[in-house]
Amino acid sequence: MSCFPFGGGRALERGPELVHHESVPGPGGVPISLADWRALPELPMATIADEGDSASVYAVVRVGFIPAKIAEARAAGIAGTDADGPAGMVPLPTVTVRSAEGERLFRLPAELNGWAVDVVALAHGGQNLFPCEIEFGVLRGLPFAEFVLAKSRTN
Repeated sequence: MSCFPFGGGRALERGPELVHHESVPGPGGVPISLADWRALPELPMATIADEGDSASVYAVVRVGFIPAKIAEARAAGIAGTDADGPAGMVPLPTVTVRSAEGERLFRLPAELNGWAVDVVALAHGGQNLFPCEIEFGVLRGLPFAEFVLAKSRTN
């Protein structure tokens, strides 16, 4: 399995439990496990009441995911692991955000794993959309991610 952080990162082959993501903190880019993913700060997202409201907009450098065994993710109580993925795996999504302080890696809610896989697939197919602005939020209790097509409105 591989982690595919697009927008400047690189993927390295590892076993399914551990995947290296070069922007993960740790000596020498220590491989990240399911426990390490859970320890990452979750990206703060505004809860909105209506589609017309603005959520949280971030300058995103790359999106990636870390494959984890579904059984381990379920045992850890991670939401969004109710469907079996390929080879008994579930992607755990990450995002690297740029701010005035530099770049920082966050975990995304597991409910956004399909979005992260789609973005990575687009980049793998030659349509790397990063860096760009993405609006993240929670609407009706569900997290969402949406590309910002208008002028800059970064938080």
